[in-house]
Amino acid sequence: KGQIPFYKGNSGAYWFVSTKRTEGGSNAEFDMVEQLGSERNVVANLHQWNPHASNDGTVPRAERSHTFESEPEVLRTETHTYFMEWTPEYVDFGVDGEVYFHAPLTDDAKPMWNSEVDLDTFRLPIYFIMSEYLYTPARKLGCSMDGTEEPFKWTMKVDHVALYQK
Repeated sequence: KGQIPFYKGNSGAYWFVSTKRTEGGSNAEFDMVEQLGSERNVVANLHQWNPHASNDGTVPRAERSHTFESEPEVLRTETHTYFMEWTPEYVDFGVDGEVYFHAPLTDDAKPMWNSEVDLDTFRLPIYFIMSEYLYTPARKLGCSMDGTEEPFKWTMKVDHVALYQK
């Protein structure tokens, strides 16, 4: 349960990364909630990073994502309960008890991915990260970073983290 500062140019996230790689060298990233410099959107992502993946898209990474939009003041000023339910068959991402992204991890769901995917990547052990940083392509988002959004004064508030295993 926490509060991520939602301002243009800021990027706060609660996310998970696999602790090891598959035999083919891929690892997994689960973005439970990520705010990529926009003041309105929360994004949930699943990424399969192959050993040669690039951010510019010249070497693809397999991914699925979904955007949840809300009012900036609600996201900025209220504490929310973000969650991820992860099973061998699916991953659900949600906020305040409502699932906003369901991603099946079964062979029949492979066509939903943007490129070839090894679903075993999403069955590796994972660890939890809370992060906040300046989103570098801020100019693309219309951010001047001139002080109007009080840059570098953002605070991530965390009430508690609870991890459960069945």
